[in-house]
Amino acid sequence: MEKPVSSVKIIRVSTYLDYGGIESKMVNLSTFKDSNEWIFMALGKGGDAERKINSNGKKTIILNQSPKIPSIKIIIKLTRLFRKLRADVVHSSGAEANFHCLIAARLSGVKVIIAEEIGIPNHKELARKVFSLLYKRCNYVLGESIKVTDFIAANYKVDKEKVVTISNFVNPKLSIENTLKKKSSPLFRLISVCRLEPVKNIEGVLEAVKQIAIEDNIPIEYVIVGDGSLETHLKNHVNHLGIQKYVTFKGYQKNPIADLLEADLYIINSFSEGFSNSMLEAMSLGIPVLTTNVGGAKDVITNDRNGWVLSDFEISTLKNSILFIKTLPPSELRSIAEAGRNRVNKEFSILSHVQQLMNIYKK
Repeated sequence: MEKPVSSVKIIRVSTYLDYGGIESKMVNLSTFKDSNEWIFMALGKGGDAERKINSNGKKTIILNQSPKIPSIKIIIKLTRLFRKLRADVVHSSGAEANFHCLIAARLSGVKVIIAEEIGIPNHKELARKVFSLLYKRCNYVLGESIKVTDFIAANYKVDKEKVVTISNFVNPKLSIENTLKKKSSPLFRLISVCRLEPVKNIEGVLEAVKQIAIEDNIPIEYVIVGDGSLETHLKNHVNHLGIQKYVTFKGYQKNPIADLLEADLYIINSFSEGFSNSMLEAMSLGIPVLTTNVGGAKDVITNDRNGWVLSDFEISTLKNSILFIKTLPPSELRSIAEAGRNRVNKEFSILSHVQQLMNIYKK
């Protein structure tokens, strides 16, 4: 059966489809129903995200290859797949996916080739020259925030009209009615949901918790949802700081909403982000957010109106901000959380996101 004239075959490629920020974005995108054919592909392993995408009725392709750059084997596999599938659009996200897909899509004659940076790249000089060359030969380079796209245009010498900002969107399955649930703990509870990797700077939050709970004798709770390469190190660090009774590691959770709804404040202490999906999801649930000035934080949050953006990465700044927020009257905290929820649900919908994508997919 031939495709309807107005529809396109879109292949979205990421490095993995197990779990994490870009994986959650692909899962959420797979819930969207339209006349186009969406295929979700991973260079490396699949997993939880793969299963969720399949359950949403979308096709997945998992290559199960080591995504390390460069891989001639991956380029050959992708070139053959793109030709066989007769893709109209190939849209890759992340360094490994971008490198291999941009080459393979060109070799296979794909009409619309999109690269997406999910954060500010940290390439060395040779890698920057290579990616600059690749970006100049694709149709568009996307970034999840203005900060990312400005960086790409300035540092990779890509024509500004080819560099487009398309923000993330809130999980369409989140229900604002969930926020009516009351917390079970009287303590002020912080939460972070993320991979436990160096860039997330969880150690900085632990240091702030120590100063608040031990040195200032103000009991609080900090819940960490997620796993990663630093899990054992962070648990040992908690023991070293003597804050075991104030910190809980929940591990990876397929659905962290129940934990989010027990929190008073969502913490993003990252050194770098593209555009945090978890920030949007927390705000959509009515959880106020305190974040470092990374990715799209300032695209969404205005201080003291719908959340807070830290001025620097200092532990003292984080600590003082937590204490300030903790002492706000409950009515004021609820008002800020509600303002955040209203903005996210109004301005960061999946419909708006897909419409922006289709504007460039069909050019």
